[in-house]
Amino acid sequence: MSAQKLREAIVAARQQDKQRARDLLWMVIHEEPQNELAWLWLATVLDNLDERIAALENALTINPQREKTRTYLAKLKTAQKEARAAEAEQLFVKAVAQYEGGSRVVARDILRRVVSLNEAHVEAWYLLAQVVSDRADKMIALERVLSLEPTHEKAKRDLFLLREGKQGWVNQAEDALVNGRYDEALTLYSRAWVHTNSAAERLVIEKRMREVERQAAINMRPVLDKTTTLLRLASGPGLLYLLLAFIHVGFQVANLNLQVFLNLLIVLVGSALVVSVHNTPRHKIWRQVFGPAGLQKTAVRWAITLIGLSLILLPYLLLFMNAIDRLAPVRPDLIPFPIGS
Repeated sequence: MSAQKLREAIVAARQQDKQRARDLLWMVIHEEPQNELAWLWLATVLDNLDERIAALENALTINPQREKTRTYLAKLKTAQKEARAAEAEQLFVKAVAQYEGGSRVVARDILRRVVSLNEAHVEAWYLLAQVVSDRADKMIALERVLSLEPTHEKAKRDLFLLREGKQGWVNQAEDALVNGRYDEALTLYSRAWVHTNSAAERLVIEKRMREVERQAAINMRPVLDKTTTLLRLASGPGLLYLLLAFIHVGFQVANLNLQVFLNLLIVLVGSALVVSVHNTPRHKIWRQVFGPAGLQKTAVRWAITLIGLSLILLPYLLLFMNAIDRLAPVRPDLIPFPIGS
C-alpha cells in the first residue's frame, strides 16, 4: 500500500500537483517513518524552506551515505541563512525606528526576533542591551556582542559599568567630564542616578550634573576658526598705526593720503606674519608653502618673524619721522621773529 502511494506521489510531484503529492507523501511517512525516498520527494514539494531542510535532514539521518542529499541540504541551508539575514536586516531597521521613536518595548520584541534569525548580528545584540530592563539580560546581550566582536569599545564599557554598578557609572562620568565629553558625562551620571536608592547620593549626582551643564555652557560656545582668530590677533598693530595716523593729521580724514593706507597694509601683513608663525605654525597657508608639517624649522620661523617685525616697525618709523618734519617749522630757533612779538 505504501509503495503504491509513493508511486502516485512521485507522479503527482512530476505533474506539479504539489498538494496531492504532499498529502500522499505524508501518508507514506506516517506508515513508514524510515522511508528515505518519501522524505526526499517531500523536500521537493514543500513550499517552506525550513520544512524542506527538515525533510532532507530526516532523509540524511536515515541514509548518511547519500552525498547528493548532503550537497542539496547544504545548498538549502545557505539559502536559508541568506534569507534569514535579509529578513533580520529589515526587522533591524524597524527596531531602530521604534527605538528612536521611544517605543522601547516594541523595539525589544523586534530585536529578539532579529537575533533569533541572525545570531551574529552585532548591532542588534548591542541595541537589545539598551532596551531590555533586566540587568542579567543586558549582560548576556553585551557578552554576546563581545564574543562576536571583541574590540567593540562601547560594549566593553557598558559591560564594565554594569559589573561595577553605580560607582562605575560615576567613575566613567568623571573621566568623560575631564576629557570634555559633556554629553557622555551627563548620560553616565543619569544612569548612576537611576541605579542608586540613596536620596543623599542622588543629590550629589544631581549637583555634579548641574556642574557638567555649567561647564558645557562655558566651553561649548561658538569658537572662531583659526583664520579669524589670526586676523583678530594681527589687527592690533594696524589699529594702533591708524590711530596715530589720525592724530598726525589732526583727525581730518581728508588729509589721509594713499601712503598712509599702503603703510597700514604693510603693518597688517607684518603683524599677520608674526602672529601666524608663533600661534598657527601648521596653518593651511604654511602647509601649502612648506609642506604638510608647516613651519617646523626654528630658523625659518625666526627669519619670518624678523621680516614681520621689520614690516611693522618701518611704517611706524616713517610716521614718526614725518611727525618730526611737521614739528620742525615751529622750533624756536627756526622762527624768523621773536616769540610773542
